[in-house]
Amino acid sequence: MNKKNIITKLISLIIILFTILGIIFTQDLEQKNKETIFLTKDGLNSYFAFQDQFQEQEVLIIKKDFTSVTDEVIKQFHLELDQVQKDFSDLCLLVQEDSLPNSKNQSFAFKSKTHLAFMLICKLELEAVKKKLIQLQQVDYWSTNSGVHYLGASYTNLLLDRYSQKIKKVLFPALFVGIFILLFILTNKIITTLYLFIPCLSSASLSLVMTKIIWNETNLITSVVPLIVFVISLALSLHIYYAANELNSLTTALKHKRKPIFLMIATTYTGFLSLYLSELLVIQHFGLITANLIALSFLINLIWFKQASLAFNIQFEADKNKSLKLYQICLYPLAKKYIVAICILSISLAAFVYSKIPIITDATQYFPKSSGLKHSIDHVAQTVSGFPILDVIIKSDDEFSIQDKILFEKIEKKIEDKLSSNQEKIKIFGINQMVAMANYKYTQNKAIPEHQISYATLASQIPSELKQGYPIFESSYRFTLLGKPINYDQYVDILKGVDNELKDINLTYEYNGLYYHLMMAQKKMILTLLNSFLFSLLVISLFALFAFKSIKVFFIFLIVNIIPVCINFVLMKLFSFSFNIATIMTYSISLGLIVDSSFHIIHALSSDYSKSFYLKTIAKPVLQTNLILFFAFITFYINDFLPIQEFGVCLAFVILSGLFFDLFVLPTLFLGHNQLIKKLNP
Repeated sequence: MNKKNIITKLISLIIILFTILGIIFTQDLEQKNKETIFLTKDGLNSYFAFQDQFQEQEVLIIKKDFTSVTDEVIKQFHLELDQVQKDFSDLCLLVQEDSLPNSKNQSFAFKSKTHLAFMLICKLELEAVKKKLIQLQQVDYWSTNSGVHYLGASYTNLLLDRYSQKIKKVLFPALFVGIFILLFILTNKIITTLYLFIPCLSSASLSLVMTKIIWNETNLITSVVPLIVFVISLALSLHIYYAANELNSLTTALKHKRKPIFLMIATTYTGFLSLYLSELLVIQHFGLITANLIALSFLINLIWFKQASLAFNIQFEADKNKSLKLYQICLYPLAKKYIVAICILSISLAAFVYSKIPIITDATQYFPKSSGLKHSIDHVAQTVSGFPILDVIIKSDDEFSIQDKILFEKIEKKIEDKLSSNQEKIKIFGINQMVAMANYKYTQNKAIPEHQISYATLASQIPSELKQGYPIFESSYRFTLLGKPINYDQYVDILKGVDNELKDINLTYEYNGLYYHLMMAQKKMILTLLNSFLFSLLVISLFALFAFKSIKVFFIFLIVNIIPVCINFVLMKLFSFSFNIATIMTYSISLGLIVDSSFHIIHALSSDYSKSFYLKTIAKPVLQTNLILFFAFITFYINDFLPIQEFGVCLAFVILSGLFFDLFVLPTLFLGHNQLIKKLNP
């Protein structure tokens, strides 16, 4: 064995070893969806300032249902509560019915004929709170299977962690195994399958390693990075492999494909890097790491192909026995009149249905309906107390007087009455409501007193942890709207209702709180990613313009990448899908996949290719890559977590639409139908 062979085998084994060790090293990589990950930069700064000013805390409500609340039930409930108090003592204050002044229609209905409940007011250490929650749910008495319901940001994040963890542990491994099997079916050789599959898996492994090194955790957004890098590597692998087979040389194939490969990597890199312009830090991180991992993976792929082909004696030769009949359909692209009709119809239908596709920003709707989690969370919000959905801060240059508090009380009652209905209950919580509870004990009147001293005296009877963050007589006054988690469109109606009651008080007011910033950020995220898609498409089309020195190519790229998205909007409406934090990413991701094929096809049509060479080196890898990805992503439909389910299906259909436009529309637009038929069918 000569020195060159030893080096090539050593490098190949290092890549294989790195791939295996990377997967092992990242087995403990956890999904953690922190409460602030989807906030904008401005939202984060505003929320952190709000936390500092009002000493914001996490509120967790736990409700247990009973057939009938008897004395024995109450006794057992309090015995179990004693243990809960011990377990959570370092993080949370436990508040129950006895902790509050008695009052009719109070903000917290901790007891009824069929339920008992309590509240935990916790430090903003949600990861620690989540760990305590996991331990609590393992106790039979507090299990969700025992009629227990939970409400709180930490609980919702815990559920998101559990469901999204399935992506790494179940969905992605199944996807990679499925693609390996499909590659084996196509190549019919285990060595060839490994030769094509290992660099893709190595790219995914590198993505996991970098994610762990940089953040030590993943979330709903960054968890898809390994998948993206994997599929882009797969597309590159198949194009290089089939070209090398037809040219009988890997080196010749790399030289021949140099231009489309460079454009493929450069434009995909630029497309993902453009996400760094987003106001959301999580999207910035997603775009930056994906772009750079694509570039690193490209280098790994090149090293692997060159070294492994020598180390394992991979033979590149065209298989003359295999029929090309399956691919000959690609020789008959659509006529222009059909293309025009499809484009007009797609754009028209997309414009009609776009505004009708729901935008889901309420994370509780991500869970499968069969789980009952959405119903359980809403049930607690409506029967015990609501989730903090909006904090209103009224500001003045001077301290507020008792007359100001009386005015605010009237406004709060109007807001509560106006926004509540038989189906939806909105409660107001703040220092006024707590003082009114205390006042009821003495006067049987649930209203604040008219004298400042009486007000302050009653406020002193309220547990300090409960009234913390709600100033008594200062220049800032805060009250909180409590309700069930809702979507952005409903949230806008609530903001309008509050605005209508506050606009005439001649004082400065602002909105804050975690839920408020999440609503604003997620709406902005959807707009940001759509804008990013259009910006990336423009940049990629400009790349094509300068690379092929043709204004026609610029407009072709716009058409063949925009229309598949329009078609997807129509399909989303037909399947009752939604815009959410996952589905909105499909457009940027699919753009990176679709343009890869586009560059290879235009490069081929610009050259003097034979029909056989076009079918073997262009049509075959384009069809195989996209069909593999389509069948892989369509399997996401079996996942019951809504963002992942809809993400996979949407991406599958965009890829399929892109494949159709690349093979049957792009060639006609580039050469013209008659000339194309002559070129492909001489």
